[in-house]
Amino acid sequence: MDKAYIRSLYRRLWRAAHYAVQNRNPEKRIIRAKLRHAFRTETQLPPAIELENTEQFLLTAGRRRGLENNVVKNLCAIHWYRAKGRKLTTF
Repeated sequence: MDKAYIRSLYRRLWRAAHYAVQNRNPEKRIIRAKLRHAFRTETQLPPAIELENTEQFLLTAGRRRGLENNVVKNLCAIHWYRAKGRKLTTF
């Protein structure tokens, strides 16, 4: 893969993720860490349709406060709790 193409995909997903978390600082850092880790550790990219679906999912999460937004918020919260070494409370 061309490095410019990979960088373009990374930036598109990053912009969509920032839109999904409404540029809130803790979530923004978590999304950045997850994207960096994924792009640095994977040896090959997923199919283009999966990347497009992920980008659309993140953009939808930013537009509406529905299921998509809750999924993104919960993923960020789980990552934050695990990074701090805390247990999640179940209700």
